[in-house]
Amino acid sequence: MRTVTLGGVPGRVVLGEGIPKTIVPLTASSLEALLAECAAAAECDIVEWRIDHFAGFRAAPPGDAPRGAPSSGGVDSILEAASHLTAAAGRPLLATFRTASEGGASAISPAEYEALLDALVRGGGVQAVDVEHFRAPGLTARVAEAAHAAGVAVVASYHDFGATPPRERILARLAAMAGSGADVAKIACMPKRMEDVLTLLAASSEASRTLDAPIIAVSMGPLGVISRAAAGQFGSCATFAAVGEASAPGQVPLAELEPVLRSFARWSSAR
Repeated sequence: MRTVTLGGVPGRVVLGEGIPKTIVPLTASSLEALLAECAAAAECDIVEWRIDHFAGFRAAPPGDAPRGAPSSGGVDSILEAASHLTAAAGRPLLATFRTASEGGASAISPAEYEALLDALVRGGGVQAVDVEHFRAPGLTARVAEAAHAAGVAVVASYHDFGATPPRERILARLAAMAGSGADVAKIACMPKRMEDVLTLLAASSEASRTLDAPIIAVSMGPLGVISRAAAGQFGSCATFAAVGEASAPGQVPLAELEPVLRSFARWSSAR
């Protein structure tokens, strides 16, 4: 499995090397509050900005663009906020617009979603972008081409808040994302029973051995907390933690998760 480097020096983070890196989502609606969240997440490795919660994401007037699309002023506001967050964070910024169809806070048309991703990778203010891989055919490859030309990494993602697919389907989805030009393949599923958690973990472990790209695999909710705490033991290169309000079910507070990750790594390497 190859490694993926985000950011420069200082603030350089290598995914696929060492213990899983911690990613903290920022979900505030204003830049001022986002900067406060960023300061509170000072101990994490990567900051994820959830743009779908940002008030600067504004719907265009009826007739001007699809409902839920950002106006040109909204895109400018997003790019400006990204530059401020990157400067304040001192570590890589992962820009994510989680669409309503995959559990996010805002709706957006496919065309406007792709346009926003293109603006983010060309704007120079972020080190990585999240792309919902199955939203449109060829989307990840198109974004990855522009992103890599700009030195931006791509996390291809898929989220299922309703169920956990069979192991073979999880593996197929991770393989499709890894083969699309993305740097990292991420999948998050909701378990209904502990056997679903084991299915996700088994698929994660196999994918980490067989795919070239680093992966992130999450079993959400209280049932799936072991997938976060023991992320490294099952092949994930990173895991998500919370500072304040969680952005997804089952996220563990950063201050509690980091020592657990270190302990699992130490226990696993003990002779």
